[in-house]
Amino acid sequence: MKTFLCVLLLNWVYLSESKNIDAQEKSSERFNSSNDETDQGFNNLWRHKRSICDNGTYYDKLVGRCCRKCPGGEHVEKPCATTGQDTVCTPCQVGTFLPDINYLTKCKRCTSCLPDIQVEAVRCSATSNAVCVCVKGYYRLGEQDPCQACTKCHNRKIISNCSSTSDTKCGDCLPGFYEEKSECHRCNQSDNLCETTNSSCSPVCERVVSAMPVPYILIGALLLLLLPCVGFLLHKHKKKKKHRKGELIFTVHEGGDVPGLKDTNQETRILTPGYVPSVLQKSCTLYDIIDCVPVRRWKEFMRTLELPDKIIETVEVEMSNFRDQQYEMLRRWCQLKIACIESVYHTLERMNLSGCAEELKAKIEQYS
Repeated sequence: MKTFLCVLLLNWVYLSESKNIDAQEKSSERFNSSNDETDQGFNNLWRHKRSICDNGTYYDKLVGRCCRKCPGGEHVEKPCATTGQDTVCTPCQVGTFLPDINYLTKCKRCTSCLPDIQVEAVRCSATSNAVCVCVKGYYRLGEQDPCQACTKCHNRKIISNCSSTSDTKCGDCLPGFYEEKSECHRCNQSDNLCETTNSSCSPVCERVVSAMPVPYILIGALLLLLLPCVGFLLHKHKKKKKHRKGELIFTVHEGGDVPGLKDTNQETRILTPGYVPSVLQKSCTLYDIIDCVPVRRWKEFMRTLELPDKIIETVEVEMSNFRDQQYEMLRRWCQLKIACIESVYHTLERMNLSGCAEELKAKIEQYS
């Protein structure tokens, strides 16, 4: 009997608590519904007040009225107040901008161009952002995309070059290269491997049908080495043969057209080395020749008279005075070459120094 009474008591308590919970839930739903209706009404009121502000103003909730917006390039320094004071605007600082009318309290920071890969095409101002473009060798597909390095066509043909908005387009491998694993490799140029490296390459070499025997090659190389030696020996032999004769031929003009000589006949004599014709034996004649030839063209004059460069260099080393060098060169020329005064005249005319030749003739005539 006691157990039955306890069960009834517990059921009564449970039913009472359930009714209280249902009542609380219904009351909460009615309260939330009322709040939602209040918020919706407030939002509708705010939107209505915003709609009555013109384009150059905005509705400020704190002061409950329309306030002036700031123009482009400026931001709000002090908002409008309930006392009737309007919005106070201030210009954007250097490095910031705002392009349109606004009621923002801060300006936007200007874009900074990335070093080494971008340059500033348009500088940032108070009303516009900076415009960056890729440097040469880089490209980007869109204004917001990053700059990327242009592709290099290694051993490939270039279909189109890289531009600021498009990458390089590469074609097939260049002649002499073949493609393997997306890379172009040079065709084999070995003389030992006679095979085709790839279908895009020509055969690397051709098989030799007949080759020259090695002994013949060695003999040919030996002959090429001996030819200079044989030529040197022949030249030396001819030189010795000339020296054995012990005489040189000089053409001497005695009179005629040469001033200073009495005879009118011309003859060719066989003279021993070291003989100098009478006209050129006089020191005054040699000095007259020296005085007639310009100093800056003296070496050209001696080379035109066919005095070897070796003798010219030797005289320059042996003597320090330039005038002594000139005299010694002439003296040695008289001993080594066909020494006649007409050769001097002819050489001066070849050097376009006809005036010097006439002056020399006039001086020599004084000795006759």
